Amino acid sequence: MEVYNYQIDWDNLIFRSESFNTQVDFIADYKLEGKILLLPIRGEGKCNISMPDFILDDLRTKHETHYEKFEKDGDIYMRATKYIVKFLPDHVTLQFDNLFNGDSILGEQMHKFLNQNSDLIFKELETPYEETFGLVFIKITNNIFTRVPMNKIFK
Repeated sequence: MEVYNYQIDWDNLIFRSESFNTQVDFIADYKLEGKILLLPIRGEGKCNISMPDFILDDLRTKHETHYEKFEKDGDIYMRATKYIVKFLPDHVTLQFDNLFNGDSILGEQMHKFLNQNSDLIFKELETPYEETFGLVFIKITNNIFTRVPMNKIFK
């Protein structure tokens, strides 16, 4: 990951940046029964929503982190309270294992359809996807900032 365009608003403790990532994958267990763009879909298993960047060779991502200060053992620390992430993918691929209870013909056709319409489908998944990544980033960020005092990080 390459971070650039880094801005810090010290008065409000808001950090903004952008990054280039070669690829971002969201791997999870799924259980699905319903319709997607009017077509019935069902299945249960592993899924991977992947955002590779074939055009620019990197996925552009915007980050905004809100912090608050707190005191511990006489030192001032920071903790992330909100992490907003915005993915700007050129392309999204969707893979759901075991669609239609493992029916390979239906599953293959559905994957073809899903990936031909992945931009539309990602628009529907985008908000919960980014919120989930935001929660992960808060945890990672707080593992650093809540353990190291501000005066040791920012000199």
